[in-house]
Amino acid sequence: MLEIVRSLVRRQLALGGHCLLMSATLGEVLRAESQQRPRLPLAQALAVPYPAVNALSVAVATVRSSLRVTGYATALGEVVACVRGGGCALVIRSTVDTATATYQELLAAGVPAMLHHSRYADLDRQTLDARLVGVIGKGGTRVPLAIVATQTAEQSLDIDADLLVSDPAPSDVLLQRRGRLGRHRPHQVLPMLVLEPQALEETAAVALRLAQGQRGKMPAGSEWAYVYDVLATLATLEALRGKDRIAVPDDVRVLVETATHPDSLQAFAQRQGWLPLWQETWGRRLTQRQQAQGGLLDWSRPYAEQPVTEAVPTRLGEGSVTVELGVALASPFTGSAIEALPVPARWLRDVAPGTAGVPALDGAGGYRVDIGQRRFNYGLLGLRRAG
Repeated sequence: MLEIVRSLVRRQLALGGHCLLMSATLGEVLRAESQQRPRLPLAQALAVPYPAVNALSVAVATVRSSLRVTGYATALGEVVACVRGGGCALVIRSTVDTATATYQELLAAGVPAMLHHSRYADLDRQTLDARLVGVIGKGGTRVPLAIVATQTAEQSLDIDADLLVSDPAPSDVLLQRRGRLGRHRPHQVLPMLVLEPQALEETAAVALRLAQGQRGKMPAGSEWAYVYDVLATLATLEALRGKDRIAVPDDVRVLVETATHPDSLQAFAQRQGWLPLWQETWGRRLTQRQQAQGGLLDWSRPYAEQPVTEAVPTRLGEGSVTVELGVALASPFTGSAIEALPVPARWLRDVAPGTAGVPALDGAGGYRVDIGQRRFNYGLLGLRRAG
């Protein structure tokens, strides 16, 4: 994504145009690339005003939230207490599986909860978005509720929770999530809990093996490391330890550069004895940028001479495949007809492209869906692999 943005900006400027970069978490790396200048060392990057317009500091009100890095059981207890006390808690997990597990734990404890993630049909996602905003959006009902979500509740939705619990993540991501806490009550200091990462040495070792193209499985409690850069996440947690609150905008510059500036990440890896992981991570990023360059059009050549690249993802990974259903199934939320489902591409590796899904009632209030030789379940928990 960095390489694509850099190229777009340079082409726009070369045509005599202007670019306005708008970001709440713009770090020195992308800023330097966009301005076509050498990257500032960490100390100088930290001295840049935030917020800033054309490098001129801008006066804004400070918004604060309390902060604790704590264990999962403690955080779950805080969620239960919040909801039973009449509040609305937002829990953001890194994977669909961990979000589903937390949701089921809360239901088992008798806590009203809803689940929100990406493995729902588009129609059901729209329904869940509306319900979420209807409860904790501006003017929402604010009925006591625990919302357990993945990154789907992190951006774009105008929501306002009383308590935020988050899996470990890089600081720019955590700052986005913090924006869903007291969004319409800037003068209140509301609590944010970040889950304590587990088995750090093992997590870093597995991350190194994966970066080297080897196999590895993250330890329980470290599923976030499949989604986020391990060094950036753990450097963020190091910066947060000892802090009892986050202040925006006061803390933003330091936190963003901690998780995104190469000097910061290299120094953190050196302190932890994880320099090989830093080297592999940085090397992988250079490779990814070259991959992006390979998919960009060369404007100095005629269009007919451009290399043909059918798909250039802005997020690396296989993404999802929209699978049409031979027969529509009924939404578990509204009863409306659902004619297609989003399925992770990695779940369909031995299924021929274009294979239709065949749904049938599973006898438990949901559906089983056969796609080729693969079987899935679809219901209130979204799409899951059978068995």
